[in-house]
Amino acid sequence: LLVALTPEGHLMVQEDREGATYGIIIRDRNFLNGARHSVYYRRDLNETELFIDRQLVEIEEIQDQILSSLQDLGANEVQVGGINTTD
Repeated sequence: LLVALTPEGHLMVQEDREGATYGIIIRDRNFLNGARHSVYYRRDLNETELFIDRQLVEIEEIQDQILSSLQDLGANEVQVGGINTTD
């Protein structure tokens, strides 16, 4: 799961699901405004819920991308910040 800000201040959420990539970029507002924002994400098999600032947001399949090549992270672990490297 990738949650990031673009250089323009838009919120980007992407996830890798067994060979397919799903995600969204929220362009209708700027998230670099100093305010606190909330992100709630839940997935059960192919059923997902994504709430940004308590509003339901639909994610769709996008062009395949490799989000991480690390195989040793557990299924329920998330990395926040930094860079994933294999060394």
